[in-house]
Amino acid sequence: MAYKVTYNPDEDCVHASIEGDVDLAMARRYAKEIIKQLRAHNCLRLLNDMRKASIELSTVDLYDLPAWIEEACEEAGVNRFCRRALLVSRHFNDYEFYETVSRNHGHLLEVFADSEKTGIFRDIAKAYEWLGLTTAQPASGPRRPPPAP
Repeated sequence: MAYKVTYNPDEDCVHASIEGDVDLAMARRYAKEIIKQLRAHNCLRLLNDMRKASIELSTVDLYDLPAWIEEACEEAGVNRFCRRALLVSRHFNDYEFYETVSRNHGHLLEVFADSEKTGIFRDIAKAYEWLGLTTAQPASGPRRPPPAP
């Protein structure tokens, strides 16, 4: 299990990627690291690449995770309206359910699935476009002041 979370200042975007089996505990550790980077850089964009991950979450876990993310973001002082592009493989069959539950919580989440069935995801360029990374503008509105030390 390996993950990487970095901030790209040229794009004003956090880039995250994970490989291997992802259970609920790993998903939460990974999310905490992402939230930490979003907060540290006062960032409103996330490109989350999970195409090489084997997502081992139950339907209940997928239902509960958006509320947990919302609470963790609130506790960390991260703007809940951060735009999150999630790249998943065709083997993650529940991505539409997860996207719906996330949106019901008010998250700005778009799932880009590499799916032969839906054809939603063609290449990473679609996720970049959705995040507005073709222009080097902030994702939405004025940025908050940096966190107090």
